[in-house]
This record gives sequence, structure tokens and C-alpha cells, in this order.
Amino acid sequence: MRLFFLLCVLFLYSCSNATTDSLQDGAAGNWLIVYADHQGLNAEEATKYQPLQDSIVDLYGLKLIQLLPGGVFQEMDSLYSMEGRWDVFQDKKLLIADAGKGFGLFVGDFVSLKSDKLRLIQKIVFDGDSLPLQWAWRKIREDSPANQLFEPANNTWRKKSAAPETDIELKKRLASMLHYYAIYFDYISQEAIYFLPRRLALPFNYHAHMVAMKQPDKIERFAQYFHSPEDAQKAFGILKTTKRNL
Repeated sequence: MRLFFLLCVLFLYSCSNATTDSLQDGAAGNWLIVYADHQGLNAEEATKYQPLQDSIVDLYGLKLIQLLPGGVFQEMDSLYSMEGRWDVFQDKKLLIADAGKGFGLFVGDFVSLKSDKLRLIQKIVFDGDSLPLQWAWRKIREDSPANQLFEPANNTWRKKSAAPETDIELKKRLASMLHYYAIYFDYISQEAIYFLPRRLALPFNYHAHMVAMKQPDKIERFAQYFHSPEDAQKAFGILKTTKRNL
């Protein structure tokens, strides 16, 4: 009888490890965080979530992330500046840590993982309550052009130059940025029904039927990818002239 119980324990443990390994293998890859589904919240939870909704979606929505082999986590907007860790535990939890804003400590309970679709429940602690917010992630398939967004060669514009750049060098950096965001915009237009302008580092204001240049003193995000504020203003001027001549 003792042997029977020991065999049962070993069987259950092996099944648990198999489930964990399967989830870990399935979770590895390139992902788009598509949206937060709050439909599962009850009336009281929904009321408490409402004032948090914009800030939470702004924090995570439409972000590109990588769950790499070996437990390395990378958010593309933090490429070259911060790298975190990720793991899957036997209680079917995904843990992301040490990866910057929003991912200093992210814990999600697996709801489902089917092919390229992942559902996770993140418990948002607010006002003494825990709000079970369900996230929908979409894995970027191997044959998708969107995988170009994760290639180092298409992200060199994120690295600041060590010295002031010439006009030609600035134009190359701008061309790389525009190419990157053209791919990004094309992909999210297929996968999401909303758009977050702050996900793009370009100095544009986005309207329903047009794109307008920001004011020169409102380009902080854009400027962080250049050697100096002076280079950023030069690049802004080049982009403004190019747009005007289209």
C-alpha cells in the first residue's frame, strides 16, 4: 500500500512538471499585449476598476515583449536599458520581475494558452481589494512580418550616438524609426481595435484623419533617442520639412 501511495505521488509530481514545462515552452516567444478584458469583474469590482482603467491600459496595452529561453524577459521599449527575468511555476503562475515600469513584479495566473493566444489573470490590488483583471496576449507567429520588430538590426535607432550626428546620420536614424513604426502600426491595426499614441516615439499628434507635428518643446520621448537636445531638434526639423514636402 505504501508503494502504491509513493507511485501516486511520483505520478502526480511528474504530471505537474510536465504541465509547467508545457506552459513554459508555450509562453516563450514574442508577444503583443493586446487588451485588458474587464468583463469578468462583478459590479463592485468594475466600479473600482473604472478610475484605474486608463492608467493600467496605458501601462501595459499594445506593448511588445519577449519571453526568451533561459528566463530572459525583454520589453522592446526598454531594449538596451533594462532586462528582466521570467518563469512559470507549478501553480500555473507566470512571474516577470526586475524589468522596469509595470514589470518590476508581474504575476499572472494562466487561464488558457492555445496556439498564439494567451489569457492571464493579473490581480490588481486597490483600496484593500484584489481586482482579477484578465489580459489577452497574442503571440507573434514565426512567419509574421511583425517579428522584424524584435530584430536587433531594426532597433539600432534606440541606441544613442556617442557623438553629434551629421544630417545624413540623422536621416538614417529617422528612416529606421519610421520603418519600425510602419511595421508596428500595420500589425496592431490587425490585432487591436484601439491605438495608444504614446507607444510611438515619433513627434506626432495623431488625429482621426491626419497626423500633425508636435510643438518643438513637446518632444521629450523622441529626444531621448538622440545624442543631445540639439541633435533631436535638428532631426525634428528634418522630419518636419520632409512631411511638408510629401
